[in-house]
Amino acid sequence: MPTHISCDETGATGPNLLDASQPYFAYAAVAIAPEAADELVKGLIKRYRPQGRELKGRYLVTSSPGRKLVSALLTECGKDAMVSVWEKRFALATQFFEHVFEPVLAKQNSMFYRIGFHKFVSNLLYVSFAASTPRAIHTMEAFQRIVRARGNEPLTNLFADQNSLLPSAEELHDIEVFVACHRQAIADYIDTRSETDPVYRWSLDSSVSAIWSLLMSWSERLDPEPLIVTCDELKALHEMRERFDLMIGRTDRPVVTYPTGDHSPIFNLAEPLRFAKSHDEAGIQVADVVAAAAAHAFRNMDASHSREWLRLLGGNLQAIIPDVRLINLSTREGAINAVVLKELVDRSVKHVDLFEGMGEFIRTAYLEFPSYHQRISDANL
Repeated sequence: MPTHISCDETGATGPNLLDASQPYFAYAAVAIAPEAADELVKGLIKRYRPQGRELKGRYLVTSSPGRKLVSALLTECGKDAMVSVWEKRFALATQFFEHVFEPVLAKQNSMFYRIGFHKFVSNLLYVSFAASTPRAIHTMEAFQRIVRARGNEPLTNLFADQNSLLPSAEELHDIEVFVACHRQAIADYIDTRSETDPVYRWSLDSSVSAIWSLLMSWSERLDPEPLIVTCDELKALHEMRERFDLMIGRTDRPVVTYPTGDHSPIFNLAEPLRFAKSHDEAGIQVADVVAAAAAHAFRNMDASHSREWLRLLGGNLQAIIPDVRLINLSTREGAINAVVLKELVDRSVKHVDLFEGMGEFIRTAYLEFPSYHQRISDANL
């Protein structure tokens, strides 16, 4: 028996991840039958009398009466909702790693993912940007332009002229040097993404990655039941709908190692994605409120209603957000990744193979960390 999944988002700004007015993007996938969604929405409208004839999450979260409706909805179906929340500036920093480091490290990338090197670089760039470091701001803005231009803006624009801005932090300087050493490989990779295939055109849009991940999770939970998925009419999803057709009738469960762990990239659809407008589908309205509640809660963590909403959503949240602890050099992970970055830069400058003996280098770094940490602690006394 298929399970109906209704999907919608909030905070979508397409490939512009630096929109300061909407720092969070959230995508919700709610398991709810159409009849149950109709009954829930009609009951909430009758009880709370919101403005308009349908539920709009972005308006409900801004008023006390609206927040009561949100709480009632999450109490009813929070356990049946999965939400992916993205801090968009951090999402852009993760894309920086995927476009800049991944093409160079692709041959043996698993050893770097295992130690969280991708998280270290992404958080490092994010923190520099969030701290309003001029060179980091320039780099993030330029990177977004370069990717959106799909080969029509030169990679040389990625970093500001050395004399035009304040010097960068040492770690950001290491990233600059890495790019300079591997400029051609990075440019070739970005140029391949200038093709007309929508997967390249929407590479900075979070909606496709979000729904794909959520449907993977739903299939893992409901296996072997297939899914009937109804989405709001997002342009990126509509253009890439044929890729989802590959998941129709997929009951196999191969396992792939991702940076986040071992998961199956497969989900089982009963039919092609359905697309509908929210005023015609109560399930989409429910998903819209869930997504708006999650984004609002992450933006207003100290509010009591935010804590309540996150509690009602429980463990059904997938959060793509920064974690500055990962760049703390007093921790094993932070210190080792900082050393690995230095080593990669040193090898790049010297035109030495990036992979030969790197596994042993990383193992040695792990073994040496306790004495390194003690030296750092003694120096700070």
